[in-house]
Amino acid sequence: MRAPALACLLALTALAAPALAGPPRLVKQLEVTTDRDFRLLNPDRYVQVRTERETGAEPDLTLDALLPSVLDLHALEVARLRVDLRALYGERAAMFLDGQALRRNQGGRAFPTFRARLLSYDPERKRCGLLLDNSADGEADGWRNRWLYLPWDPVSGALGKEVVLREDQGGKAERYQRFFVELGPDPSGRHQYFLSMQALPSAEQPDRAAGRLAISRLDLDALALEPVHAFDTPTSNNKNVYQGYRWAFSPDGTWLALAEYSEADLEPIDPPPAVHLVDLAKRGHFSMPVRHTPYGLVFSADNRRLVVASSQDRKLTPYDLEKRVRGKEAGAPSRVHQAALCRDGKSLLLFPRGRAMELRDLVSLKLQRSLPVARLLPGSPALDAERMAVTLDRRYAVVPPADEHGFGHEHGLYVLELP
Repeated sequence: MRAPALACLLALTALAAPALAGPPRLVKQLEVTTDRDFRLLNPDRYVQVRTERETGAEPDLTLDALLPSVLDLHALEVARLRVDLRALYGERAAMFLDGQALRRNQGGRAFPTFRARLLSYDPERKRCGLLLDNSADGEADGWRNRWLYLPWDPVSGALGKEVVLREDQGGKAERYQRFFVELGPDPSGRHQYFLSMQALPSAEQPDRAAGRLAISRLDLDALALEPVHAFDTPTSNNKNVYQGYRWAFSPDGTWLALAEYSEADLEPIDPPPAVHLVDLAKRGHFSMPVRHTPYGLVFSADNRRLVVASSQDRKLTPYDLEKRVRGKEAGAPSRVHQAALCRDGKSLLLFPRGRAMELRDLVSLKLQRSLPVARLLPGSPALDAERMAVTLDRRYAVVPPADEHGFGHEHGLYVLELP
């Protein structure tokens, strides 16, 4: 074959071959103090990287203010906010159980009856607020809990009208059979999702229990709580309903995956753990078996496919959501803690705790590129994938520096733009 013809053939072959997604790009490295709680405060812009608290003097050790440090991914700067909570000990105490924000012990020392943290922060859309977990004593060693959302105006510092998210009470034996957790913002940013979990012990088999899951969401504009979907899980030997779940929204926010957490070195769960696929639009669900430690959950852009990365089993498991079947698995690196769909919708990024990220084809799950961390994050030989946060639009990852074993430091962070 003549040289011009060969060159033409090579050019046509290059055009026909699908372009691989490029590596993540370092946008900025910030020298700030962080902690082990990187959390999304909205889907695509604000990430909390540190929380401090301001307390009153003894004997009344009041929680006077929250001092969260928030990264703005548009400005690429970290700001330290102050949320004044002192109004909760005055006229706003009426929102708490028994109308009390303080409880005093036998020694005369007082302490708050609530825990507080910044739940949402999007000042441009006026979607800022706190999550309050309020507890009180029940009768005969019982317990009571009330969870509230409290709007906050970061300009004036004012606290708005509270929204009760859930109330629970029970005897001492039930204390660790009911839990209420935040799932976080959906991709639209308008809703905050929550999951309540309750163990349902079997009367016939005392060593076994079913689980009851209830999903709810808070409309941050209307400040209204809405039940979304509830269902029971099968009776199993996993009596601790809060063994844990890992979750992920589909890119368009119409599906939610809830994967039951289990570990290979613990007693096997019978029946096996499942990933529950919840249709948030039609308010239904179906379930399929899932492997141990399902940390990474990724939907395809068209919601027809789910890929789950198992940290311990070192497997990538694909699911066809239309046929509701599990596909052919592929090998994966160990200790994968997060995964993300690339913005081209064709590739998958795997984030293991270790020295390299991986780029995989979404359909075949074949390795496309290995991405050494040291080349992407100057001064960090490995990745702490457990602490990092990935925005729901899959554009940014906020990553702490780590040692050679992948355990993060509390000083500094990197902002990566994802392919």
